[in-house]
Order: sequence, then structure tokens, then C-alpha cells
Amino acid sequence: MADNKLDHPKSKNSDSEAISQTIFNGIRFNTRIILFFLISLLSAIVLAGILINAEKTVGGLLAKIKYSYGIISTVSRLDTGVSSLENISESFILTKQAGFKKKYERKSAELSRITASTLKNSAARGIRKILSGVSNNITNHATKFQNIIGKQDIIGKNNKVGLIHQVNKSGTTLQKQINKSMNIKLIYEINRIRILENKINININLDSAKIFLDSIANLRQSIMASPINRQIKLSLDKTLKVYASDSERLAQTKLLQSREISQMREAGDQLRLDITSLKAYAKKLDARSIINSTSALTKLKVIVIIGALLVIVFITFSGIILMLSFTKPIRLLVKAASQIVNSSQHILLPVADNQDETGELSSILAFFRDNLARAELSRRDLEEQLEKYKTSLNTKLNEFTPSIGKNKPQTEKVAENNQPNPKTITLASRKL
Repeated sequence: MADNKLDHPKSKNSDSEAISQTIFNGIRFNTRIILFFLISLLSAIVLAGILINAEKTVGGLLAKIKYSYGIISTVSRLDTGVSSLENISESFILTKQAGFKKKYERKSAELSRITASTLKNSAARGIRKILSGVSNNITNHATKFQNIIGKQDIIGKNNKVGLIHQVNKSGTTLQKQINKSMNIKLIYEINRIRILENKINININLDSAKIFLDSIANLRQSIMASPINRQIKLSLDKTLKVYASDSERLAQTKLLQSREISQMREAGDQLRLDITSLKAYAKKLDARSIINSTSALTKLKVIVIIGALLVIVFITFSGIILMLSFTKPIRLLVKAASQIVNSSQHILLPVADNQDETGELSSILAFFRDNLARAELSRRDLEEQLEKYKTSLNTKLNEFTPSIGKNKPQTEKVAENNQPNPKTITLASRKL
């Protein structure tokens, strides 16, 4: 009887469910947690990389913006400096005051330093070309200004020093000698020459210089043609030669100074054109910097948002998979355990092939299921033996029924002795 088997019907669990495995089959729970931690760490590293790249991009944009505003500031300083330089030079031309020389030198040196520093820190070919032009024109302007000052030192500021003093001295001496000669024509001519002398001291050009020098030459002819004494003529001619020589040097020097002034103003005009070009370049650079920065920041924002979302989704998805790898097999095992307790069917256990804790738990439940099935089989066999024993006993009792009346006490004693007891049941169970 021990070899009898129960007829167990198929359960509702499908074969696929009975051998269902998780995505982490063979990976134990603590290893899964470590794996999830590593995945999260890798995601954090990726996100950190995105943020570091974003920081570098923002740093590059800020550097470009800073460079743009630096150029704008430099152009503004150069514009102000050039205006100041021109005002100082023109003030010197008008007043001839030596104090403007030091102011000009300080301002020119400042502009040269600004230009050299900007030229050193600028890599763009366009602005370097403009800045080189600004630097050359500042140098040219300063050179012309120094030449003007040098010529002015030769000319002299007033009648006390320089060529002006010499011309005034020789002219005064000549004028006095002519006045003593009492010649009306000569006196008129010298007075006219002295007026021209004052005019060229104020403003000179080629025409005024030519008129002044021609008038001196005409005076010499007039002296020689005049009816005055020969000795007076010789004395006047000697003084006139000195006056003519001094006047010629003064006129030539002032003409050279006038040319230097014109060239300095041309350099100033060219400097102005360069500053205008710098302003246009700075304005274009600023506009381009704003456009590029806006575009780059928009792209960067999209990259950071998408990257962060992908990292969050990846971590969330990994967490859900990890959670399901815990809960799904446990839920299936709970369901199978409940069916084992509440059903007499042969229950197929899920995740039986998993090499993790759920597989071990499934093996334990299988052992429990098999033991429970064997116990149920033993119980049924025992009940069958007891039923057969009762049937046999009832048959014997029926055979002795006619003699019950005569031998009633003896019959009851036999029946009592033949009742099953715990020891009999235990023996029957061992046989099974």
C-alpha cells in the first residue's frame, strides 16, 4: 500500500509560470543592491560630467563676454584719450605753454600702454590690424608733436628768446636807423615789414612768408636807390642783411612747424578713423557675443535638462526593475504557498531555477509540498485500512449474531477486545 500514489490533477499554474525566472536570475539580493548602487553611482558620474561640461561651456561664454566688454571699455578709453590728446596738442599750438608738453607725454604714454596691452591679449586678426594702426598713429602723432615743440623752442615764445627775439631785435635796430634817415618811403616800407613780421608770428603760410621775404628784398633795393648818404646806406644794408637772415630762418622754421602741425592733425584724423573702426568692431563683437551666448545657453539648457531626465529615468527604471526582482518572485511564492495550504492539487512552484534566495525559498516550499503530499497519502491509506478493518469486524459480528442471546456477555467481551486502539492504528501506519 505504501507504493500507492495520489491522482493529483494539474493546477491552474502554467508551466511557464512554474519555471519563471527573473531578469536577475542567479544574482543574489545583496549583489543586486550593490549593482544598483554602482548603476546609480555611474549615473551620478554621467550627470556630473554633463554639469562639468556645462560649467566649462558657461565659463567659455563668460570669458567671451568679458573679452567683449573689455574691448568696449578699451575702445571707450582710447576714444576719450585721443580726444584729450588732440585737445592738449591744439591748446599748446594756441598758447605755446610748456605745461601742455608734460600733459601730452603722460596721456600719450597711457594710450600706448592701453594699445600695447590690448594688442597683446587680442588674438583676432581684424582687431590686431586696427590696434596696430592705432598704435602707429599715436606714435606718429606724438612724434609730430615733439617736432612742433622742438621748432617752438627754436622760434621762442616771446620777444625775449629764440628767433622771434632775434628778428625783433634786428628789426627794431633797422627800423631805428631808417627812422633816423628821415626817408619817408623807407620808413613806410619798414613799418609795413614789421606789420608782416607780426602777422607771420601769429599765423604763417607759404604766401605770407613769400610776401614777408619779398618785402625785405624790396626794402634793400629801396635803400640802395634812395638819395641818402652812402655811409648810411652801407650801415642800413649791413643791418638789413642781419634782419633778412633772421627773418628767413624764422619764416622757414615756422613753415616747417606749420607743416608738422598739418601732419600731426592728419595723424589725428587717421587716429579718429581707427577709433571709429574700433567702435564698429566692438559693437559687432558685442552683438555677436550676445547672439552666440544666447544660442549656446539655450543648447546647454536643453542638454542639461535632457541629460538630467535621462539619468533620472535610467535610475528610476533600474530601481523599478530591482524592486520587481524582489517583489515578483516573492509574490509568486506567497501565492504558491497559499495554494499548497488551501488546495490538494499538486502545485508547480515558480522561480524554482533561480540561483538566489527566491530559488532557495522555492526549494524549501517544494520540500514542504512533497512532505505534505506524502502525509496526505499516508492519511488516506490509513483511513482505507481502518475502513477495511471495520468492515471485517462487522462481518464477524454478523456471524455471531444468533448466539448473542445465549452468550451475550462473552460476545460483548470479544467485540470490546476487537475494537481498534491507538496502538493498532500506529502499527497499521508503520506498515504503510
